Amino acid sequence: MTAIQDFSVPQGDDKDVVFTLDPADNISLTGASVTWQAYEMAFAMPDVTQQLLAKSTGSGGVTVGGAAGQFTVHLAAADTQLLPCGNYYQESEITDAGGKHVTVCQGAMTVTQALIP
Repeated sequence: MTAIQDFSVPQGDDKDVVFTLDPADNISLTGASVTWQAYEMAFAMPDVTQQLLAKSTGSGGVTVGGAAGQFTVHLAAADTQLLPCGNYYQESEITDAGGKHVTVCQGAMTVTQALIP
């Protein structure tokens, strides 16, 4: 089942966002790759023509581990520094060791104004 997870990040901050899989979904992260992407929103729908950020295990922007069934998306200050404050659509997909693709998380990423420069 695809989980809903929303999070916020102040503009220009570093942030590690931890996602936890539901054990009932029986999805193994062993040998899996994870892709996370963020998009503009248009009329409360993701605008897939406006991808803003992309992170993956292959690029080092996503790490698997910590606790069982968890992966972490690493946002750097430069990722959000130029994004206008507002809501964005974000989604995570896992490709397991057998090549099966599963969307495991969808939700909103809210970029807020950082009040302390």
